[in-house]
Amino acid sequence: MLKILLLEDDLTLAETLIELLKDEGYELKWARDGESALELSFNMSFDLMLLDVNVPGIDGFATLKSLRDAAISCPAIFISSLDDISSLAKGFEVGANDYVKKPFDFDELLIRIQALIRKNYNSHTDIIKLNEFSFYINKGELYKDKVYISLTGYEQRLVKLFF
Repeated sequence: MLKILLLEDDLTLAETLIELLKDEGYELKWARDGESALELSFNMSFDLMLLDVNVPGIDGFATLKSLRDAAISCPAIFISSLDDISSLAKGFEVGANDYVKKPFDFDELLIRIQALIRKNYNSHTDIIKLNEFSFYINKGELYKDKVYISLTGYEQRLVKLFF
């Protein structure tokens, strides 16, 4: 099951997205503020991040910049009511893969999510093998005898360093 980090402080929108994306087969972890999103990201790996910009504490832009600075490269989509060109530019500047303006059509968001996940998985083929272990470098996935080993974000970075 693919995991998505949702950073959204609007309770109604968050609950709606969680319900709709779970119905599509995704596992979601929800953070209401930037600090919580950072903590989740450093303790587990995600296949995609959906980030609002205007959230309490650390905003979405600073959250993504911190994650990119920490070499967390999973795809990220900003979902924001900020619709000016400078906000759009800043979103891409800090490392976003896409930017969707609120209000948005859920089906369009779903198409963008699926496209980014597909692109991310199809483009990452760098594998290092060591005895019975296989480490997919760009996806941060570790397998022992073809059995997936779940790693936190911190553990992923350590394994990548060791491999």
